Amino acid sequence: MSATTAPGHDHRITTDDGRELAARIFPGTTDELVVVAPAAGVPQRFYTGFATHVAAQGPTVLTFDYRGIGASQVGHARRDDARMRDWGPLDIEAVLQDARRQVDGRLLWVGQSAGGVYLPMAASRHLPARIVTVSSLSGYWRYMAPGSRWRLALGWYVAFPALMRVLGYAPSWLWGGTDLPAGVMRDWMRWCRDPDYFFGDPEVDTSGYDDLTAPILAVRASDDPWATPRSHSALHDRFTAAPVTRRSVTPAELGATRIGHIDLLRASVGAPFWPELLDWLLADGDELSPA
Repeated sequence: MSATTAPGHDHRITTDDGRELAARIFPGTTDELVVVAPAAGVPQRFYTGFATHVAAQGPTVLTFDYRGIGASQVGHARRDDARMRDWGPLDIEAVLQDARRQVDGRLLWVGQSAGGVYLPMAASRHLPARIVTVSSLSGYWRYMAPGSRWRLALGWYVAFPALMRVLGYAPSWLWGGTDLPAGVMRDWMRWCRDPDYFFGDPEVDTSGYDDLTAPILAVRASDDPWATPRSHSALHDRFTAAPVTRRSVTPAELGATRIGHIDLLRASVGAPFWPELLDWLLADGDELSPA
């Protein structure tokens, strides 16, 4: 498969509670499969360029939308009863099980932001042989960059609660992602107000952070206002059994003026870094670390 080939084909995944998730498969030529798990509120179509590039290197690639997001949303966001707390134990679990059936070789994971955060909540979290987290973080608002934290606090405490009372959902124009169902935003707001993030929520099982053992490459952009050194460490320090290699990418390395929170996986910005990411992800052993 080349970078000019029409990208992938539609696929559907059913979760244990009966939700249907929209997914897409980009066929490769080897027996490995890479799951690309999206950031919160970012539809899977954003990752088409990255997925196509990865498939051109050999592995099959699977992308998907969480419940309540993109093509997995049921009707309008106002009527979708999705919750963020179900993304790990139900959605990612279903994706892992489906991915395992697609190929005979290794299963590998690239999770951006939420895609790296919720993997340990899935019962099948041990299936990926190697894991790359991109811009994944603990979402407590005080850990964000000074220029962002007060805007986020205004959103978590004032703007989003008010708009959800009036509209019944969180509209995309306020925060730059997709429309979010109220249940998704309520979970997110609650956790981002807590210094322990969802680790402070007794209803969330975070024990997977203690027993996940696959090697992790934890990547962040040096100018990411959300995945700051503090928020990045607050999450990745929770992986007590996995070897974690940390990598900060600067705009200068990519010949870019800015990277921000999600552009490491946007072709027009992050593509110069992708060979390094894939060298680590596709390595046969644990000995290869990024430069």
